[in-house]
Amino acid sequence: MKAYIQKSTISMLIKIFLICSCLLIFATGQTKAESDLSGKIVYVDLWAIFNAHPDKAVAEIELNQLAQSMQA
Repeated sequence: MKAYIQKSTISMLIKIFLICSCLLIFATGQTKAESDLSGKIVYVDLWAIFNAHPDKAVAEIELNQLAQSMQA
């Protein structure tokens, strides 16, 4: 059970990272209409995305339980 909790938590974090990476890559791409706009800066608030994820609370509880069991 411990390995499953850890794998699901890591899996969720990897998914969030990949989604954020894709958003950053697509947000920085220029279209023909934007080609005359030079120096455009894009900022992605990763913490806001991470905190808004619906499974974050469950994963946090599982991670805390795993940490407590490892300390005991």
